Amino acid sequence: MVQWGNGIMPATPFFEAFIPGTFIRGEGRTIAAAEDRAFEQYEGERTCSHLWGRQRPGGQLYTNGAGWCRKCGAFRSEMFPAIVEIGAYRRPLRLMEVDHLHSVENDHEMNARMNAKYPERKEIRLRHARLLRIRMNLYGADGRI
Repeated sequence: MVQWGNGIMPATPFFEAFIPGTFIRGEGRTIAAAEDRAFEQYEGERTCSHLWGRQRPGGQLYTNGAGWCRKCGAFRSEMFPAIVEIGAYRRPLRLMEVDHLHSVENDHEMNARMNAKYPERKEIRLRHARLLRIRMNLYGADGRI
């Protein structure tokens, strides 16, 4: 899938491509220039002999399994097993987790679309929702985002 348009703040033309397991975004003075930049990024990633790591180039360490190429900056969403923090589930839900739990438990149309589009991830989504419900029942929600 691809999408394009003008950003909100500032209004920067962009072109985005959603390739399984990754995401490519190009920006430019025009949407055509942004698409050219996205294609350059795609070609660079396609020809790179990747060296994967958990840290975003010049940025933070990802513990959720995402990986970044240390050479070209390519991104893959499920490159590594997630690092699980001991006791991470022993805390109240944040506001965005409460909102997500509410959607999963009540938006049956969204769940049907997600199950149809990503059937292989249905069990993962259900397990995540169960963990959120257990945390909510045991620890409540702290109201912070």
